[in-house]
Amino acid sequence: MRLYFFPALLPFSALLPGLLALVGAFAAFYQKLMKRRKLAWALGIGSFLLLLFLAGSYFRQYYLKTQLPSLQLIETLPRLDAKISWNQLLPRAPLSNLVYTGQFKLVLFGTRQKTLDAVSTEDGTLRFSLQMSEPVLSEPLVLDQDAFVGEGLHDALKSRMVALELPSGQPRWQYAVNGHIESTPRVSIDEERIFFCAGDSGVFALSRKTGGLLWNTQLGHCDTTPFLERGVLYVLASGAKVEQSALTAMDENTGKALWTLPLPGQPWGTPMRDEVTGNLLLSTGAGQLDFPIKAEEQGWAHAIDTQSRQVVWTKILGGMPLLKQGLLRRKQGTLVIQTLKNGKINALDSASGREVWSVDLGAPVLAVPVLGQDGTSLVAVDFAGRVSTIDGKTGRLRFAQDLGFETTSSPVLGAGKVFLGTRAAVWGLNWPLAEVEQ
Repeated sequence: MRLYFFPALLPFSALLPGLLALVGAFAAFYQKLMKRRKLAWALGIGSFLLLLFLAGSYFRQYYLKTQLPSLQLIETLPRLDAKISWNQLLPRAPLSNLVYTGQFKLVLFGTRQKTLDAVSTEDGTLRFSLQMSEPVLSEPLVLDQDAFVGEGLHDALKSRMVALELPSGQPRWQYAVNGHIESTPRVSIDEERIFFCAGDSGVFALSRKTGGLLWNTQLGHCDTTPFLERGVLYVLASGAKVEQSALTAMDENTGKALWTLPLPGQPWGTPMRDEVTGNLLLSTGAGQLDFPIKAEEQGWAHAIDTQSRQVVWTKILGGMPLLKQGLLRRKQGTLVIQTLKNGKINALDSASGREVWSVDLGAPVLAVPVLGQDGTSLVAVDFAGRVSTIDGKTGRLRFAQDLGFETTSSPVLGAGKVFLGTRAAVWGLNWPLAEVEQ
């Protein structure tokens, strides 16, 4: 029996003389080197210094990036005649929620492959791709001709907030932080400043035009979008104890903490104001926003009176809530829409925390539903790839369509369509409820 060496399909016996010659040459070189110990020491020290130089170069390249992200203008496929519904294959699946800009007819989203991509709302073709340094979970913020997006997942050591120009995608400025930026920034009322959380590095305020630092306050671990109102910035961050959060009111101009209210669980939900009751609504949780679903995962919804600085009510949710919640207004009062990772969507009365309805989509959910133009219908997607409409008043499922691939990104509505991103493609579906209310 003959043994074969796969790469060249040669008999092993044919390679044996060459291998023995190589071993003999190495042994002869080693013997000569040992006779000249000074040369051996010099080679050893030189090799060590070269290794340090290469390691330093890698560190500077990876951790201390100073160049702006690189932009690629891409036409992946020819434009389609897409007057009705369309779907288009993607080189990279969306990781962040989708963001629609009608002014430029674009849908923006971040990817796990460290890019911010933009596709046409007319046919789904890729218009530009901005190369970032880390995966992009943060939902972009669009303001006129500017977009602002953060980068980094929980294990990132360095990340950046990047400003770019629309519709070209050309970067304007960047600001580097230690840690990660996983949520959308908040803009000031005068649109001159942006505020965002960056994990353990705390809360940052930057100039919108230049990206210059205005202030930075460390409160604890913070991953959600702050809420801004009347000069006060409300931030949900980790508390002094494990599995505890703290809602902190901060001065918008200085970043100084005004007061703090402790809450159970980890800081998950972005605060929102209910104009009917005046309460600040948010959620906390215990678990992780990823699979698998664990039995010990839990969540809480809270209503806070910011005048008295007291908790009005707390509701146990029976699962891990997602980072964003929704408000649905009706004659009887406001409903708080809480989406759980286990596939349940709960509607709570904002005044009392009482559960009004609950629907189970039958599959895990990593994307929050969005509100239709009528103000009462919800468009939801689950990890099994189904897109559904839900009657927001009753929780009754109205319609469902199977897209065939899982999705982790919330849809976005506009231009008479609902835009969705799955693992394989981006979709633009005609939908009666797909025109977002301006």
